[in-house]
Amino acid sequence: MKRIVLFLTLTLISILLSACTSGSTVDLTNMVKLLAPMYAPYGVTVNNVAPGTIYTDRNKEVLADSDFHEKIINGIPVKFIGSPEDCTGTVVMLCSESSRFITGENIFIDGGKHLL
Repeated sequence: MKRIVLFLTLTLISILLSACTSGSTVDLTNMVKLLAPMYAPYGVTVNNVAPGTIYTDRNKEVLADSDFHEKIINGIPVKFIGSPEDCTGTVVMLCSESSRFITGENIFIDGGKHLL
């Protein structure tokens, strides 16, 4: 089987402006739901990984602001910011034969933020 794994990534600015991210989230989710049944007969699975706030070089400067950092953490049920390694296992699984029966899914790796 072949795999397509998409990533819906949210910038910190977009997180604060939830109206902007909700449209892109719906669009990508709908795209995955459209593509999954189209490509399934060809042995291709299509899934999306939706990481929340993850410490990266791209956001370390803005997260260094203690007030902003606290605001972000208070919006995450597990009360911490993820690391790139928190996404690794899910992506590896989605790219492996272990996920041969998983398609059309949107998998959040966001510490529960999508539940709020």
